[in-house]
Amino acid sequence: MNYKRDWNDDRNAVGFAAECARLALSFYSGDQRSDLVTAIEIAECCVNGEQIDSATARAVAYAANAVAVRTIHDATAYAAAYAAAYAAYAAANAAHAHGAANAAHAASASAADADVDSSEIQIAFARWAVRDMSCDRDLDEELRQAAGAAIVAGDEALAQELLG
Repeated sequence: MNYKRDWNDDRNAVGFAAECARLALSFYSGDQRSDLVTAIEIAECCVNGEQIDSATARAVAYAANAVAVRTIHDATAYAAAYAAAYAAYAAANAAHAHGAANAAHAASASAADADVDSSEIQIAFARWAVRDMSCDRDLDEELRQAAGAAIVAGDEALAQELLG
C-alpha cells in the first residue's frame, strides 16, 4: 500500500507518523526509550494543536536519530528509532509544504522495517486519511469504517464519495 498522499491538514500527516512510531516502539529493545517517547509526544502535541517550537522538535528528532545510529547493529531497533525520529521531523515540518507528508511516509516505512504488521499500518493510515478527508467532522462509526475500508482497499475516490 502506498502511504503517500497530499494531506489537507498536515497535523493528520503528523498523527499518522506518530501512530506508526507508537506501533514501532514496542519493537525497540534499547535503553534509550525515553528519547523515542519524547519524539512521539512532540508529534502528538502538534496533532492536538499545541504550539511547538520547530527548533525543539528538530532537536528531539536529532536525539531520536542518534538513538537509531547507536542501534545500527539491531535492524529492528534501528527502524523503530527512526520511526520516532520521523514523527518528530513531521511535527517540525508541519508548517512546510510536503515536509510533514514526506516524514509521515518515511515513518510508515520505518515502522514496516521494525516489523510492525502491515495491516496495523494500513489501519492507522486509513484512520488518519479519513480524518483528513472529513476535515475533522464528526462521523458515525459505520461511515468512518466504510471509508476506512475503501482506503485500505486502495479506493480513495470511493472513500471521498462516502464522506461527501
